[in-house]
Amino acid sequence: MTNFGIDIPQRLKFSFPQQVKTAHLAKMLRADALKTARREKSFQAGLLSGSQVPLKRKPLGLDVAQSALVRRPEDAQIGIRIGGGLLRKGRHQKAREGKPRQRAAHAFAKAWNWHYRESRHPRDYPLRASKQPSADHLNQVLESLLPVLRAAGELMLEVYGRPGHGVATKQDLSPVTDADLASHRVITQALATLTPAWPVVSEEDATPMTEARTLPPVFWLLDPLDGTREFIARTDEFCISLGLAAHGLACAGLIFGPVQDLLYAGGPSIGARRKRGAGAWESIRARTRPEEGGVLISSRRHAAQPEGEHFERHEVLGSALKFGRLAEGHADVYLRRGNTMEWDTCAGQAILEGAGGSVRTLGGRVQMRYGKDGFLNPGFMASGRG
Repeated sequence: MTNFGIDIPQRLKFSFPQQVKTAHLAKMLRADALKTARREKSFQAGLLSGSQVPLKRKPLGLDVAQSALVRRPEDAQIGIRIGGGLLRKGRHQKAREGKPRQRAAHAFAKAWNWHYRESRHPRDYPLRASKQPSADHLNQVLESLLPVLRAAGELMLEVYGRPGHGVATKQDLSPVTDADLASHRVITQALATLTPAWPVVSEEDATPMTEARTLPPVFWLLDPLDGTREFIARTDEFCISLGLAAHGLACAGLIFGPVQDLLYAGGPSIGARRKRGAGAWESIRARTRPEEGGVLISSRRHAAQPEGEHFERHEVLGSALKFGRLAEGHADVYLRRGNTMEWDTCAGQAILEGAGGSVRTLGGRVQMRYGKDGFLNPGFMASGRG
C-alpha cells in the first residue's frame, strides 16, 4: 500500500470536507496537486476507482471502515489529514488510464479548500458575523460583559465623587466628562477582545462611523455614559447603555445604573431580567396599561405627553433608565419627540421588547430600526404591553 510518506492507521476518525466553492481556487490547487503527484515515485495510477463515491460531510467520529460511503474495509486504504478532515484516496487498483490523477487533483482541491476556509474562520469562534446571534450565545456574551460594566461604573463613580468632572464640550456642543472617556475605553477594549467580529459604534469614539452601510449586519451601539447632563448636575440619573443591533433590529441590551447598582439585561429572543447589587436575577415583564390611564414617564429635560391622552401620574427620569422602568412594569408610556441617536435607544429597546413592550416611530408607527446613515433616530413612543 502506498501512503505518500505518511503513516496512516487502518481505522481513523474523521470528518469529510465540503465541496469546493471557488472554481479559481480549485483550478490552482488541482495544478499544484498534479505536480506533487508527478514527483511521487510511489504514485500509482490505480489508486482511485472510476466509480468513486463523491465526498460528503459526515459527523465527527465516523469510522472509515464502517462508513456507508465505503463498501469494503479494504477500500479505505489511503488518507491524508488536512485541516481537520481526512481525504480518502482510493479503493482498488483497477482504473482507466488518466482518470485517477484527475480525481486525485480534484480531491486535493477539496481538502485544501477546506483548510483554507477553516484557517480563516475557525469553527470554535462563537458566531459568524453575518448570522443572527442565537439566544444561548447572547446570554453568554451578556454574562461576560457584567464585570466589564461594573468596572466601568466604578470608574464613573470615582469621577462622580470629585469636586470637578473634567467637563469639555464636543463639536455638537454636548458635554463630555472624564467619566465618559474612561467608561468608553474600558468597554470598547473588552468588546474588541470578546466579540472581535462585531464593531463598536460609540458616542465617544474619536473617529465615529457616520456611514452605517460600511458596518456588518451585527454591531454594538454604546453610550458609555448616558445622561451626561444628569451626571454633571449630580441627580444620580445616569447609566451605561450598551446595545447590540443585528440586521437592523435591536437584538440585545445592557443598562447599568452605577449609583443604584441596578442592572437590566434582555432582548426579544432572551426575555428581560433585572439584578440589584449582589442579588439574584429577577425576570421582569412590562404591564398592560391600566384603564385609569397608567404612568407617563418622560426625560427630565425633554418632557412630552401624547395629545388627547389621560395619565394617572407623570414621572420624570434621566437617561435610558426610563426603558428599565417600562420593562419592569412601573411605567406605561415614554414619548420622545426630538431626535436621539441610535446608541441612546438600542439597549433600552432590546430590553423593553424582551419584556413584551415596543418602541415605534411617531411618523409611521413602525418598529425602530438601526444602522441608519448618521445613526439618527426620529421621534418615537415606547410603551408596555398591548
